[in-house]
Amino acid sequence: MLSYEQLWSAIEAYNIGIFPAQFVLLILGIVFTVWLLIKPDKLINIIVKAYFAFCFALAGIVLFLLFVPGLLISYLMSLLLLAVAALFFVDIFWNKIEFRRPERGRLLWITILFLFLIFLYPVAGMLVGHHYPASIMLGALPCPSSALALVLLAAAIPRVMRTLYILLLLDAVPFPLLLIPLYGVFEDLIMFAAGVFALIMLIVKWKDIEREQAKGTAGSEDYQ
Repeated sequence: MLSYEQLWSAIEAYNIGIFPAQFVLLILGIVFTVWLLIKPDKLINIIVKAYFAFCFALAGIVLFLLFVPGLLISYLMSLLLLAVAALFFVDIFWNKIEFRRPERGRLLWITILFLFLIFLYPVAGMLVGHHYPASIMLGALPCPSSALALVLLAAAIPRVMRTLYILLLLDAVPFPLLLIPLYGVFEDLIMFAAGVFALIMLIVKWKDIEREQAKGTAGSEDYQ
């Protein structure tokens, strides 16, 4: 298990090592999300999936294998993130996930609220004393990336891939309960809230997902 000092030292070293990529990825994440909300079409779906594939692969390889090497938790997190990255990448060709703007109403405003909070992850971090380079930013770090992916997937139901959805939930719901008290990562309350919201949406819409799968890919295992 990482100590408090080891975790924040690794995040600082990682941010310094990849500079200025984290700022580019943050800006791209905001631009792509706004584009998706304004004009959801095939092109932006491909771009968003490629963006997530790159971001999760970056964290899985560079952060956990290069900056936090040699620990069991590092290898487990790397495997989880690389699996998520691979599923986003292959769905560029499978096209099982169809990101879209939520319909008008409560779900739209809840989605916008979560997106706003996710974009402000580093600001939330500064409020609890985590200044750059100890900043957790969308794109470069997995927590805000998982939160964004889950919020967008929740809006995409029933056109989602359950395996990918559940893998992201594993990152978003259990881990903050460990990380927040041990390491003071209070900004991860945003990811935890997004994960709980996405979990509720998955449970409530489970039958809709199954009907969509039965209609489009009856008997196909790769959609599970």
